[in-house]
Amino acid sequence: MASDPTSEVGMTMDQAKKVEDVAENNVQASLLDERTSRDSTVEAAVDVVADTYKHLMESEEYREIFKATCEAQGQDVDVSLNLLDDMMPEVIAMSKALMQSALEDERLSKPEGTTATRLDIRNWTPLLYATYGGKLDEVKAVVANLGDAVIQTAVESNGLTPLHLASMYGYMDIVRFFVQHGASHDAVTVDGATPLFLSSMNGHLDVIQYLVALGAVDGINRPINDGCTALIVAANRGYDAIVTFLVENGASSLATTNDGQTALHAASVNGHIGVVKYLLGIHTYTSYASTGCAVSPFYLAAQNGHLEVVELLVQVHHAPLTTGGTLTELAVAAMHGHVETVRFLIQAGASVEAALQSSDEYDGSTPLFLAIHGGSATCTNARSLEVAELLLTLGGANLEAKQTNGDTVLHFAVRSERLDAVRLLLGKGANANSPDAVRLYLCDTSP
Repeated sequence: MASDPTSEVGMTMDQAKKVEDVAENNVQASLLDERTSRDSTVEAAVDVVADTYKHLMESEEYREIFKATCEAQGQDVDVSLNLLDDMMPEVIAMSKALMQSALEDERLSKPEGTTATRLDIRNWTPLLYATYGGKLDEVKAVVANLGDAVIQTAVESNGLTPLHLASMYGYMDIVRFFVQHGASHDAVTVDGATPLFLSSMNGHLDVIQYLVALGAVDGINRPINDGCTALIVAANRGYDAIVTFLVENGASSLATTNDGQTALHAASVNGHIGVVKYLLGIHTYTSYASTGCAVSPFYLAAQNGHLEVVELLVQVHHAPLTTGGTLTELAVAAMHGHVETVRFLIQAGASVEAALQSSDEYDGSTPLFLAIHGGSATCTNARSLEVAELLLTLGGANLEAKQTNGDTVLHFAVRSERLDAVRLLLGKGANANSPDAVRLYLCDTSP
């Protein structure tokens, strides 16, 4: 019968209960199993951290509990502790690989000590762990133990403050607590992100409203290092209410990222029709499309098959159809197998013969070539064939169009090993006898 764990170690009943909870599992067996089993998932290893010895990283108290647990199981304490210490580098490496998912299983207990002890290689402090967990009482416990100054000094290696973290996850009560205890809403990470930016990125309107009321409105257009603003990231995520609030409080809808993308680009690429409509109620399509970006909002919507956005831009806002040179809207939609977008663009007058000018093997390719290419690269064969069929029947695409190297669409299909496309093209009347290269591709009998 196991001995009473409180008999040899001066512990409270609460501590003894923790020993009993842990002692339900064989400590050494659990550690050795995780150490030797290469079939275990990384998540299982993190569970060991969470369920068996997470508290050991926080205070000597829990090492005493661990010792008592081993004694209660009749196991050698020194062997168990050495095994645990030996595993720590592996555990830390796993935690680094898992990043956020590893942290999901972490919960900070009542803090001990007088310093904000760093807990892992990402330099997270107890306050950051407590904030991540979203429990105000744990946050208050850390601050009460270490003082208000820890709110300013408990900073992650990339500059992430506790207020950043609370804003990112929408912990309104914790955000308010930090601000009331001196946190700066203007703090920026190494990437240039403010708490306002992170709350905008993650859809927390209540946090945004609170920060703006405090004066964060002065930095509402402050970009991160790549030029992205709170409005652009909110538009990218499709947060209609946040986009509206930011604009109403001074956010510039024509602000651009470093490569010229506006909030309309960001909304169009993900098909957020509500945001697209709202932004086009502020400025003309031309205003958004003439910022020097290599691609237009129209192109991005076509590339990703967002038909409703494409229709709005063409029919209501008269977005111009690209006629050639670069990838056209029709060509990129064809390449990605967006059947209904291709159908709409053909009916809207997009050129099915606009040829791509490039410095690679696709130089001179028309949308039909790119539809065939798409089946082996970016979409399913079935969709690429349906697009090719549309280009031929609805658009009247030229079966004998040639790339700059002289290859026809049939050459291209053979070279791409698309037997299904070869059959389609031959069925539509493609010339299998010109030039001889096609026969070589199909009938090579060399050893």
